Amino acid sequence: MKTALVVTSNEKIALYFSNLLGGEFDRVEIVESGYGARNDAAIGDYSFILIDSPLCDEAGCDLAAVLSLSSPAGIVYLVKNSLLAEMTERLSEFGIFVVEKPISKQLFLQAMKLSVVGSHRVEKLKSENDRLYEKIEELRLVDRAKLVLVSCLNMTEQQAHRYIEKQSMDLRLPKTEVAKNILTTYEN
Repeated sequence: MKTALVVTSNEKIALYFSNLLGGEFDRVEIVESGYGARNDAAIGDYSFILIDSPLCDEAGCDLAAVLSLSSPAGIVYLVKNSLLAEMTERLSEFGIFVVEKPISKQLFLQAMKLSVVGSHRVEKLKSENDRLYEKIEELRLVDRAKLVLVSCLNMTEQQAHRYIEKQSMDLRLPKTEVAKNILTTYEN
């Protein structure tokens, strides 16, 4: 389910963006403060976050940075024209779209869609990175087990490799489990 979070202390803006985003998202939640947004973001899974600065309890810049680090959501930060350059410089490194207000409906929808697409790309890269990290950890574990077999049983590296593969096939276990069993047996 695609969910959006709108953070604004202005009721008219909350209603406007709630209606506008209602056509794009399954659910739109409105929060009035940075504190409330931090709490909601910690428990919610949002596809998009809109922050209309300033908020009732803070400017919103720090909130945007924190949410970008803790959430995969696309984030658009609305700011008055006089602060546009400063906020763009501060928030661009976090992948946050900074847009001046007032904003046209068309420009807002484009910014929202671009931020969501960007967040999907980042999420895919993160999952690929996690998958590669798991693969590296698996290789390290198997290499440690091979080293133990070489040092404890005087096998060659090829023999150790073949032994782990054969045990994996014979016992129908992943190589990581075979490696863990070898390490448990010989490292104690």
